[in-house]
Amino acid sequence: NAIAWHCFTFSKEPAPASVKAAPYADVIAQLAAPSVINHMMPASYDGQDPEFLIIWVLFHSPKKQITSSDSAEEFLARVDIEVDSPYPTPVIKSISLQARAGIARIHAPKDLQTVHLFASMASSTKQHLPLKNAGNIDVYLDIKIPDQENHFSVDPENLFLKPGEEHEVIVSFTPKNPRAYEERILKIFVQPFGPQYEVVLKGEVVSSGNKPLIPGSCCSDIPSILSNKQFLAWGGVPLGRTQLQKLALRNNCTSTTQHLRLLIRGQDQDCFQLQHTFGSEERLTSNCEIRIDPKEDSNIFVLFAPTRLSCMLAKLEIKQLGMRSQPAIKFTIPLSGYGGTSHLILEDVKKFSDSYMLTVTDLIPGKESRIVFSVHNTGSRAAFVKAVGFKDSQKKVLLDPKVLRIFPDKFVLKEKTQQDVTIIYNPSDRNSNYKTATELSTICLFGGDEISRQQYRRALLHKPGVIEQIFPENSVLQIIDFAEAFQDELLVTEVYDLPQQPNDVQLFYGNLRKIILSVIGEFRDPISNRGFFQPSSRDSLESKSDTGSSGKHGGSASLDVLPVKGPQGFPLLSQAVPPPQDKSSSEEMWAVQPEHLVLVAPSPRDLAKTGCFQILNNSVRLLKFELYWPAHCLTVTPQHGFITRESKLQILVSPNSSLSTKHSIFPWSGLIYIHCDNGQKKIVKVQIREDLTQEDLFPHVASNPFGILSRITEPSVSHLNLVKLQVSYHRIT
Repeated sequence: NAIAWHCFTFSKEPAPASVKAAPYADVIAQLAAPSVINHMMPASYDGQDPEFLIIWVLFHSPKKQITSSDSAEEFLARVDIEVDSPYPTPVIKSISLQARAGIARIHAPKDLQTVHLFASMASSTKQHLPLKNAGNIDVYLDIKIPDQENHFSVDPENLFLKPGEEHEVIVSFTPKNPRAYEERILKIFVQPFGPQYEVVLKGEVVSSGNKPLIPGSCCSDIPSILSNKQFLAWGGVPLGRTQLQKLALRNNCTSTTQHLRLLIRGQDQDCFQLQHTFGSEERLTSNCEIRIDPKEDSNIFVLFAPTRLSCMLAKLEIKQLGMRSQPAIKFTIPLSGYGGTSHLILEDVKKFSDSYMLTVTDLIPGKESRIVFSVHNTGSRAAFVKAVGFKDSQKKVLLDPKVLRIFPDKFVLKEKTQQDVTIIYNPSDRNSNYKTATELSTICLFGGDEISRQQYRRALLHKPGVIEQIFPENSVLQIIDFAEAFQDELLVTEVYDLPQQPNDVQLFYGNLRKIILSVIGEFRDPISNRGFFQPSSRDSLESKSDTGSSGKHGGSASLDVLPVKGPQGFPLLSQAVPPPQDKSSSEEMWAVQPEHLVLVAPSPRDLAKTGCFQILNNSVRLLKFELYWPAHCLTVTPQHGFITRESKLQILVSPNSSLSTKHSIFPWSGLIYIHCDNGQKKIVKVQIREDLTQEDLFPHVASNPFGILSRITEPSVSHLNLVKLQVSYHRIT
């Protein structure tokens, strides 16, 4: 600053103690000192200690009006140390100086300007006195009671407060003689030159039988105000969102109505608010007053709305009001939480509304197969991931690691990053009743915020047996170790300075998220020694012809890499070739009629003709369904929806008009998959042909369980590839 160097002066002596007691205006005059100082230092000889010189640098702010609402003013300067010589010499050393000028102001509650304490002999009474830095610069406080022989004490006696920060000091009254009354002054001095504040302390010695009633105590040692929670801990809340918690206060007195004032204080009090009803309107405030009738409860709602990626602390003060002549009783409930959360999604897998699916193709018994998917953290905080394999969808029996391995199975993922996970499957010898496609296992990926796991780990150090108290013996969560070292956990630099709470372990499990990944295996066809399903490029749909008709159907290559139409996800096939459906639909919860459709190929002159099938809901509840089909050849409507109980819904199917110029692909065969919410799947086989009507072809359809129609010319073999699944249909001879 241009004028900063005028504000810094040197002195070979510290500021005299008498200056501290001088008025602030007089201090400026007493600080007049040079900004240049000379000193002769003798040479040091061998065996002699060198001479040291201590120089005091004093700062006094310029004389101008400053208010606490203004920001503090920064002053920067530099001290250069050089040899005093008539000739130019280089600077030996430079030292930077920085000072801030502002307002030092301390606030305390108005009703505690005078503290009145009562105690009997050989006992002690305490009063919490909150002090807040209402200025705009840091302050160092000396808190003293001048007379050392008094019965009052204060703790702490020294305090540092940043602007806006609040801290409590405890004033204690411990009478040592039966004198009836004592009065002292508590002095709060802002270092180094003031201002100084004073609080009047009054202490009165009473006998145990004549001890005055505390407001609302109802002549009982039981606290008159009870709370169902000792603290409120939120864990993580995404930025821009809010989360509400409730606590209940009870007036334990039998005859006195309690008048309470609720106030949120602390370093992050702007992130916590009280929600209360004023008339018919709900309001958010930092303080409110309530009344609780005897033996009644009152619900208090506290809202946490984080505004930044950090840990946030505050406290809810509950203070009794009413009898001004007696000391108020104050209760404090700590509030804690942190802003920002992690969010995990899986990539390179098929997504359902509530889970994911992954297919391992071309399995051979006794031979390892590998497949890779990705875990992506799209949140704003680091996440931990623990992957556990189970034998089935019930998620009760762990899978043998010799059969299925996951690498890595535990890791920490920083925000906006992803991790590839490899599944290694080694199938044992197949039983004779194995289906071509079968569900291998269910992988559960447990995840959450890494900051929460660190709190969980800290809590287990103090309570190692708490997990057994939370979960029953047969719970899988008892045997999953979340406190062990995770891959890349040391790369996370997030600060977690939340205080330890008794429910940290419960809070961890309450915020634990679970992602379900169903792993489907496809074994090779043992007869043809090739996979019933052939792998192909990811997320593509491929139509091919067999070797005998490759020349006729060579034009179908233009239909490659087209997406499958339908809602996100893919139905879990319980087997490659579905068994014949039971013709009695009443014996099933739902059925499809007919199971085969033959459509006439569209022509350039005529619109495509529409076929249909029906989904029958034989159950007594609402049935949800989703359809999946090859979009490059078929149009299906509706794609998904609900079927009311004991009713049916018609699904319209028509060939796309774009097929009118692609005669080389006919005859074409494909599948429509119906996936219902009860876990069952069904298939409708569709064929598009030229020159024939449905009536001409229906007898052939009924006699062929695979839905491939015979004609005089050599039939074609159509392949359907749905997300690494290729279905082949062959003529039955």
